[in-house]
Amino acid sequence: MDYWNNGKLHKILNDFNNSKKMIGAICLAPPVLANAGVLNGKNATCHPDAKQELLRPEIEFKDVPVVVSKNIITANGPKASFEFAESIIFVLNKLK
Repeated sequence: MDYWNNGKLHKILNDFNNSKKMIGAICLAPPVLANAGVLNGKNATCHPDAKQELLRPEIEFKDVPVVVSKNIITANGPKASFEFAESIIFVLNKLK
């Protein structure tokens, strides 16, 4: 949560997103992406404790373990870590 409003991190995330690089966030990290604006127009998930941070008109919150939305992968917590990792591998293979 300490990073949710970190301007330097937001700039890096926007640079990655503008370059269509893969971005991943799990558990309480997806709100960083939301606050950076990179989830605008995308589907996403996060830990239930952070759900309110993603309930915005510009983000389509999905109550599922893992969401792949273009170049961004989000997951809701440790139990989703294996599926999260598999999704990262899948997206990296598509970006080759």
